[in-house]
Amino acid sequence: MEANPEAVAKILLWLQESERRQVSPDGSSGRSFLELILPANWIGLRAGVLEKAQQVMVETGVCLAWAPNAQVIEALVRAPDEATRDKELLRHATLILEDLEAVLAEVESPYLGELKEGLSQAVVAYRAGLPMPAQAMAAAIVTTVLEGHYGFEHFKNARQSFGEERPEAAGIWSSRRASVQWAIRMSILNQQHRPIHGRFNRHLTAHDLDSGQYDEVNALTGLLLAGGSLRELQEMYWLAERGGAVSYSLRPLGTNRPGALRAI
Repeated sequence: MEANPEAVAKILLWLQESERRQVSPDGSSGRSFLELILPANWIGLRAGVLEKAQQVMVETGVCLAWAPNAQVIEALVRAPDEATRDKELLRHATLILEDLEAVLAEVESPYLGELKEGLSQAVVAYRAGLPMPAQAMAAAIVTTVLEGHYGFEHFKNARQSFGEERPEAAGIWSSRRASVQWAIRMSILNQQHRPIHGRFNRHLTAHDLDSGQYDEVNALTGLLLAGGSLRELQEMYWLAERGGAVSYSLRPLGTNRPGALRAI
């Protein structure tokens, strides 16, 4: 517990809210145990599917936390190879965009207002048949998340910091956040370290139109990453604003840039 202040904070909040549920006339106030440790779209997933979803995030960087819904997740994790998974992403594009809009409706922190609007417009662009500007906006959102909210001045520091906490080793109270951060890390890996089956890459999207990085699948992947990142930041702000400590992994290496999370 002492090594994970995030776990301590969440347990205390859960106990407090459990007490509130007991005294509430309808028993509806507060958040359940599962809501504190799992994204809503993972609640109800079979254990094997949940494990495979995290595996896909770790191996490919395709973010499956917070969106898409369980139906789409099951289709993606059943895909036997990358090509089939890409087809499933495109086949479920309409559902994915709807799920992202639902996730955005849950982002309420004033710190995230501009990013929320940017992602909302990116979803509109993709739906209008304009995946390239949608993907470009996703890359800008990931950049702002890392620099403006985590406070990293250099992406190498983010890669190192996020790489210290693999999702499968993060523990029950932190694995959701670690999964999202690992997906972010996959999007900012240097070219020589990117896996063959890696997808959306922030750097190539932002700086190289000739790389072949721009396509509909990468645009969808970028939108999912941006959506998952914002929704997870919403949870971090929710925790921090209640006096809860965040994980050690949020301390950037070699930088004094404050970042919005540590400014609370």
